[in-house]
Amino acid sequence: MKFIVYQRKEEIHFRCSGYLTRINISDSDYDNTISPNEAVQNESSVKAQDIGLIVLLHSVNKIADSEAITTIKFYLRIFWKDPRLQMKRKKEVRVPFYLAKCLWQPNFYFPEAAWERRKQIIFSVYPNGSVRTTTLISLTIPYEDNLRVYPFDVLSAKLNLMSYSYSSSILKFYWLRQKILFESKLSEFKLLGIDVGVSTRMINSSFGNASYETAWITLNLSRYPQLPILSIYLPALIVVVSSWLAFLLPEREAGTKLSIGVSSFLALLMITAYAEKQTPKAPYIRGHDLFFGFCFATMFFSLMTHIHNRIFGMQNVTPSGKPKIQSCSTLSWFLLSLFLFNALYWPTIMYISGYL
Repeated sequence: MKFIVYQRKEEIHFRCSGYLTRINISDSDYDNTISPNEAVQNESSVKAQDIGLIVLLHSVNKIADSEAITTIKFYLRIFWKDPRLQMKRKKEVRVPFYLAKCLWQPNFYFPEAAWERRKQIIFSVYPNGSVRTTTLISLTIPYEDNLRVYPFDVLSAKLNLMSYSYSSSILKFYWLRQKILFESKLSEFKLLGIDVGVSTRMINSSFGNASYETAWITLNLSRYPQLPILSIYLPALIVVVSSWLAFLLPEREAGTKLSIGVSSFLALLMITAYAEKQTPKAPYIRGHDLFFGFCFATMFFSLMTHIHNRIFGMQNVTPSGKPKIQSCSTLSWFLLSLFLFNALYWPTIMYISGYL
């Protein structure tokens, strides 16, 4: 097995040597482990190698709210200049993928990515020594979400790109431009835009401190509120109002009222469990937590009212047999509380989120 691996390395080295000679580059003068600026400048005055970046967003394939992660696919184009690759040609040279490792490349990685897949599509060398590579990348990364204003929240997925071999004194990133290849069609989210930038990150290790250049991309996605409203909020309101309609039954049906209240309470628990499964966890009170808290509170008070009428039903009637407390009056108070809560809750959430 070791002999096969060694033979494979010898074969790749032979092909690299032949390919470099074919494009008028001496194999003995080229070292793919040294950056272009380090190779052509003095060690005392080496400038950082400039690396140009362009991102072309392909699609946002999946957004998993329960895990707070998203999967994106994009094209990453990288540009740099290597004077050692200057050729006496008029057109660029397309380097085969299996020989691209023969040439120096600014190795990079994505620290926050939970899953990654790359496919290099283009590796071109121009006569003046300029190099352009295009790589199709699929990543699964976490995102940040302000669930206090759910379902009018905006998701922010930040992607950092760093070099794992070269510090900021050797390699510098800069963005040429950013462009959206096409806007992905998602059923729950809308792409607002892409922000790009460059920063420096300090990394502490046992070997000392080193600063690394970081190019970051931020995707901003806004949620369509129609789907959560129709699948979570509206069914919860229907269950709550349906449980209150039991107040219209006659007082002799106190047992039926109690069973309706308990059944509605269990139905609301199922809707709450579905909402918890669809939304990520958060260490603070989310917007729909307040909504379901109000629903549970009002249903609890209505259930207590039915129990009170069941236990003390004989004491709540007049000598003529009519109830002292009118059920319609109780229902109107519950409906008024529901109207006031929604009239205050929805405008506040929409104002805080900037939706209005």
